[in-house]
Amino acid sequence: ETMEKFRSFEDPASGIMPFMPEKVVGPKNILFKLVRSLKGLCLGLVKFPISAALFLLFVLIRSIVELFPIAFLRRGMIRVVDVVFCRLLLLLLGFWWIPSGYPKKKTVTVSRAGAKQAGWPPLKNAKSGSIILSSLCSYVDVLYLCFRFSPVFVFPVQDKGKSVGKVLATGPLGAVRLIINFPSISDRKGLETISQVVSRSRNGLGGPVVVFPEGVSSNGQGILPFLAPVGPVDEGSGPDQHGLEQQAWMGGKAPDCFALTIRYSSKYFSPIYTVQAFFSHVFGLSAQLYNSMEVTCLDERATELKSVD
Repeated sequence: ETMEKFRSFEDPASGIMPFMPEKVVGPKNILFKLVRSLKGLCLGLVKFPISAALFLLFVLIRSIVELFPIAFLRRGMIRVVDVVFCRLLLLLLGFWWIPSGYPKKKTVTVSRAGAKQAGWPPLKNAKSGSIILSSLCSYVDVLYLCFRFSPVFVFPVQDKGKSVGKVLATGPLGAVRLIINFPSISDRKGLETISQVVSRSRNGLGGPVVVFPEGVSSNGQGILPFLAPVGPVDEGSGPDQHGLEQQAWMGGKAPDCFALTIRYSSKYFSPIYTVQAFFSHVFGLSAQLYNSMEVTCLDERATELKSVD
């Protein structure tokens, strides 16, 4: 029965089920398993309440800072809050070191290869109003993206399973909530076009616009179909029908566009979050001494958008 609910999402050609929680292998030695369980319980009981309190404090302070009226000062203060709190949260959750770079030729290992062409650190040219297309595997992605960019998070929405081209823009707390509960057009207000979100972010110094084109978190084994406005809408017409390059961008100029993927490797517990119970997953993540994340960025020239007259 547990497996059957994933069958409708299985790709018949590859057998991949994108929402199946990643399988991890526990230690076989009984003594080692007992010691590891006790260690994990102690770590979880200490780190989970500290992480929860720190996240709530982060949301509170960030909400207050966002009320500051002067845009460039507000942006600077938000960056300080995000860098400090999100990096502390990532450290508490076991992400001590996060490698980030460009893909090497003929391999998926990331490094500084291509740094001369695209700049270092990766995506350093992303600014307010830029678009960053990102994979989505976990709520941890939100913490990392806040740490790096302090962005506006954008989720495509669907109406009865069909992509309609509208998006929902939100902050870090809203992004975590939408990862837990998939956004739907039927129960969401404040839907916008991607052009409106980009224009508001650029004019108000709101940070880059991170778009999760798949619209939902998956286990990272494959790429889900991109939803509009990154992919085409299922029905209707208009500027959202044919993807980002067909948008009627305000000001007539297409924004800079970047792309990255975030991947996790695990042995005994997976940071990937798809359909599990949220708080038990966070506790399990807190119970790990070390977790691994790797970020791969595409060369900026590979994601350039062209304006359409």
